Amino acid sequence: MDEIVFRSSQKLDNFQIQASIVANKAKDVFVLYVEKGRAVLLQLWHNDAFEEIKHKLSESILKIISTAKEIKSHILYYADPQEMYLALLSVFGKEWTRRDLFFACAGLLIGGSLGLMIGLSYRRTEPFVRYMQAIQCTNYLGTQQSKSDLPVTLGRDCTGIITDVGSKVQRLEVGDEVWVTVPFWSQGTMCQTVLVPEKWVGRKPKNIGFESACSLPYSGSLALSALGEAGIGPSNARKKRILIQGGCSPVGCVLVQLLNHWKAEVTTTCYKRAIPVVKALGAADIIVLEESEAINDTFVEDDGPQMSIPSLIKQLEVKNELYDVIIKTNDECDLENKHFSKFLKTDGTIISTLPPALSSDSCGAGSGFILSWYIKLKYKLLSMLGLPFNYFDETHLCYVTLDKLSEYVEDGYLQTVVDKVYQPHDIEMAIGHMQSSRSIGSTIITFR
Repeated sequence: MDEIVFRSSQKLDNFQIQASIVANKAKDVFVLYVEKGRAVLLQLWHNDAFEEIKHKLSESILKIISTAKEIKSHILYYADPQEMYLALLSVFGKEWTRRDLFFACAGLLIGGSLGLMIGLSYRRTEPFVRYMQAIQCTNYLGTQQSKSDLPVTLGRDCTGIITDVGSKVQRLEVGDEVWVTVPFWSQGTMCQTVLVPEKWVGRKPKNIGFESACSLPYSGSLALSALGEAGIGPSNARKKRILIQGGCSPVGCVLVQLLNHWKAEVTTTCYKRAIPVVKALGAADIIVLEESEAINDTFVEDDGPQMSIPSLIKQLEVKNELYDVIIKTNDECDLENKHFSKFLKTDGTIISTLPPALSSDSCGAGSGFILSWYIKLKYKLLSMLGLPFNYFDETHLCYVTLDKLSEYVEDGYLQTVVDKVYQPHDIEMAIGHMQSSRSIGSTIITFR
């Protein structure tokens, strides 16, 4: 045991000796490099080029200091009221008459006023920002060619009070109660404040409220357009047999009332819940549709309940009647024109108020680009010539149609049909109700 302790202490002593030797050598090397670095720095400090740099830097600092002192002395000299008075006397003379003082003050006043006016006219005006509620679509479902037009404000019609008008507006004034309808390609109307051209704005009927009036502008314009396309009016509607698919839709409610007032024989389709309403509107004959699936109060992503084609066709065959005009106002039965053609008279016609398929919907990237430029160039050319641009055939969406609807409402020929009124935060519930079979007439969103 003693031998192990002796050998361990001997090895420890050897390690201490080696460590001391290494430390001394490292110290010597460090001192050597420090001395070499010091010598190099001294050599650089006394170098001719470095001496020249120091001299120029010193001269620059002295020049800056002298310039600052000179500026300070000038400021103190000219800031002295006595010196300022003497300088003014040397320039303008020692004697000032009242006339001189008058012209001097007038010049200062006029010059200052002109300067102030110029400054105010050229000042930067901050943009006026107004925040408001709006219901917008922020993305499309599925593959789309472009997203540059997003977000899109929804809504095709609205009612409200005019808060401001443009310089060229002639028919309307601030404070007028109006209703509005816009085409599909325009930004929508589900917003607290909307900016629209005068041609899409008409005065609201005085005998109905804002929420009731909101059910008519777009649907009523489509209804009058369909009747015009069919060539039906007050003078020739009597005894004509008209089939309206979707008598409880917003457009259908307008068509049933107008045709009933014009003494036409109206047959319409609707679900069981809407029978009392359709009868009250004036339908002479009702085809009751059967729902193929149960509906609840949740949002429905598909097109809603679909009726089997044979059911409606069978009811029409049982009636064994031919119609002068068949008007499709919704796609509740998903029937094509060929299914209805055998129920038309020889000179009968089928009209749809549903949005037509656009040629741009089936365009690829290349053809879509060419079509968009064709529309832009055509619009520019017609604008230069002062001609109206009606590429999408929305001529019926104008104040002339709105004024005609207003006349029908005020005369009592046309009643509004409002099913439910929702707040903006309930938009999904509103759309779900509108797509369900329980919807009758119009569903309204109010921003009050």
